[in-house]
Amino acid sequence: MDVDEELAEALLAIAQIALGLAGFGGVFVAVGRGGAAERRPADTYRLVLLLTTALATLALSFLPVTLRALGLEGSSVWRLASALLAAVVAALLFVFRRWRLRYLDEIREGEAAWVATGVLLVFAGLVAAELLNAAGAFGARAAGVFFVGLVSLVTFGSYLFARMLFLWRS
Repeated sequence: MDVDEELAEALLAIAQIALGLAGFGGVFVAVGRGGAAERRPADTYRLVLLLTTALATLALSFLPVTLRALGLEGSSVWRLASALLAAVVAALLFVFRRWRLRYLDEIREGEAAWVATGVLLVFAGLVAAELLNAAGAFGARAAGVFFVGLVSLVTFGSYLFARMLFLWRS
């Protein structure tokens, strides 16, 4: 198996995990709740954050294959993919930070404040690393930096799903 096949398989595995998270999130909502009227704003925030993270990860995991199919070669694939990943994560941070502030009192139930701060710092660092990668700072390691970003998103989505399981109100 050559490097391109290994990378494609790794991207497919990440896509499958992301799709599973989105699917389980949807099933969890359908089975676990009687209706949207019972859902509190913080529950909706958590659900939308989970689904957005999972679907963004799914789309981003197909991006390098798509870019290659469009004729891009070598490091330009990973540089462009990293730039788009940075843009998506920055947009997620901005939108969900604003939404989080709106429902802060309700969201903080059952959550340590340092967790949100830690997540924010990790993803701000991720945006910086992906932007550096897009600028060519990591050279031959560009694919690896992109994968770190995808794995970070999948890990965050898994955390969100576990958190929903334990904090969802019945």
